[in-house]
Amino acid sequence: MPDLLENERPYAALVIDDNEIVRDVLSEMLILEGVFKISEADNGEGGLKVVKSIAKPDIIFCDLPTSPRTGSRRSNPSRARFMTSS
Repeated sequence: MPDLLENERPYAALVIDDNEIVRDVLSEMLILEGVFKISEADNGEGGLKVVKSIAKPDIIFCDLPTSPRTGSRRSNPSRARFMTSS
């Protein structure tokens, strides 16, 4: 696995989970792997707000049954935004 610190720019991640402990643990694991720009949200609606406010996260981790929007319903608007952005 390539060292993330060798990349020219820091990776950006979004962690969406209704459980604060899960968000904290995953965020800490990402920091240990060299991901320095980490955003968090506690539900799907909050995740969409974060996606709109940050420059294209490289990866989104989400709890699929997070309310009020499920992971599959949440991914479609995000994907559409990224595919139409330049």
